[in-house]
Amino acid sequence: MKFSTFNVENLFTRPKAMNLSNHELGTDKLIAIARLQEELASEVYDKPEIARLAKEARGYFSINKTRGKTPLSWSNAVNKYLVKVDGSDEWDGFIELKRDGFAFETVRNTGKFMRRIDADVFGICEVENIEAMRKFRSDQLSRLKLRNELLVDGNDPRGIDIGFYSKFPFGLMRTNIHHKTSSRARRTFSRDCLEVEVLLPSGNSLWILQNHLKSKLGDQQSSDSRRKKQADRVAEILNSEYDLNTEFVIVSGDLNDTPDGSPLSALTAHPNLIDVLEVAGIPKELRWTYEYRGALNQIDYILVSNALANHVTDAGVDRTGMADLDLFTHGAEQSLPGITNWRNAASDHGAVWGEFDI
Repeated sequence: MKFSTFNVENLFTRPKAMNLSNHELGTDKLIAIARLQEELASEVYDKPEIARLAKEARGYFSINKTRGKTPLSWSNAVNKYLVKVDGSDEWDGFIELKRDGFAFETVRNTGKFMRRIDADVFGICEVENIEAMRKFRSDQLSRLKLRNELLVDGNDPRGIDIGFYSKFPFGLMRTNIHHKTSSRARRTFSRDCLEVEVLLPSGNSLWILQNHLKSKLGDQQSSDSRRKKQADRVAEILNSEYDLNTEFVIVSGDLNDTPDGSPLSALTAHPNLIDVLEVAGIPKELRWTYEYRGALNQIDYILVSNALANHVTDAGVDRTGMADLDLFTHGAEQSLPGITNWRNAASDHGAVWGEFDI
């Protein structure tokens, strides 16, 4: 089986009205929806105006009713909306913008890149929500037969979460979003350390701890300290919950630091964990997954337990979803066709992958 970890770099769905090639038409729909929202907040309804605005924005919004009567319904018989209440005091709820599938260039390139990797299980970082995962799978990954997806809303206020796609079913799952080192401390993980059991056809269980640790943005001492606490906590979970000499375990994700960085030492120097790229004999200079200001660094990882290391058949880093790859590698590697700049790149990260005979 093949596993890959990949930071998809802000995989968000978009409202249909914001995803139209005709931007003026999209703006008109958004204006109609905003005016409809104002009308629906009125104590006494102007029913013809509400029906007109709703028809103008039809297909681009939905009503989420939480209490009372349903305010609007579409009638095919008369080809218009029927307003079924007289004012805002007869119902409670709100308007939601309908979201679209992924048709824009960046996400198409992300899909092309992930289809190229063709993993049986993906651990991903920076995805918006489970609905975004499902839409992306339907629009971009249907031929990969990744029938199972999993996501838990994490701690990042921007809504960039950790998730999984898998051809195989999931067993147990545990989130660590609520962990604190003390009652007065803030939550340990910036996003999560999401633990998932993958049930393999062989009858074996593969445990994956997918992470997205604190970035280096902001004060270096503060970010290093928090990233170290996170890595230390992952090591504590490993030591208390798993037998790395007998169980198939992966620690993976965007760890936001280099292998020799002291914040990650609890993981990178763990006696019962080893980098899958080390097992496969990939030279250190070819393990980089991220470029920043001219420096090529490995910050994305698949670390495998001693038990799983014995079953590695191959591993590598695929960077073809990144922009300017020919410049970074002096022509040795090329970006995928269609990736011409950072705006339409699949991601600013490479994907790490490993193949296992288990």
